[in-house]
Amino acid sequence: MGSALSACRCFEVEPFVDHISEVCPARDKAENGPQRGRNDRQGSDNAVDRSQVIYEGAYKDGKRHGFGVLLRPCGSRFEGFFLNDAANGFGKFVHPSGDAYEGQWKDNKAHGTGKFTHADGSFYEGQWVCDVQEGEGREQWIDGSSYAGSYRGGLKSGSGQFTFSDGSRYEGQFLENDIHGEGTYVWSDGKSYS
Repeated sequence: MGSALSACRCFEVEPFVDHISEVCPARDKAENGPQRGRNDRQGSDNAVDRSQVIYEGAYKDGKRHGFGVLLRPCGSRFEGFFLNDAANGFGKFVHPSGDAYEGQWKDNKAHGTGKFTHADGSFYEGQWVCDVQEGEGREQWIDGSSYAGSYRGGLKSGSGQFTFSDGSRYEGQFLENDIHGEGTYVWSDGKSYS
């Protein structure tokens, strides 16, 4: 997973919902689109498009609208709310690797409060803006290290506390994932340096 200080990124649901991209092998656009039904669907239905994408859920004016479940042949799954064919509101996206995001969505992107969990159990939980960590949040890694504090542009920036796997910790300022500015380092034996 790389350095404990590296920022996690959420998988956009957009390639999953509207396209077959790096999550699933590239396909010709002609393969997309419903095989059955008309484009003026209302209510609930299920459909399999030519690329074997399965959607079961609510429609309005021929678009996914309301609660639904969308499955890709590669194993990706989105379960949640749609507005005009885009993930909006609460939903859960599960990648074939086992990584998952559960939380708020806006226009097919993680936006609001949510939790991204890696298949190994490490996670980020906090605020998202347009699929990027922004605001307050916390990360925890499987080695026991953790960070709680501010994020800007997907990076640890501002006030925060990083706790290392040996129990020592740094409390203070961060800039773009690095310790920067004033702060205090406390060793696991309780000794400290400011």
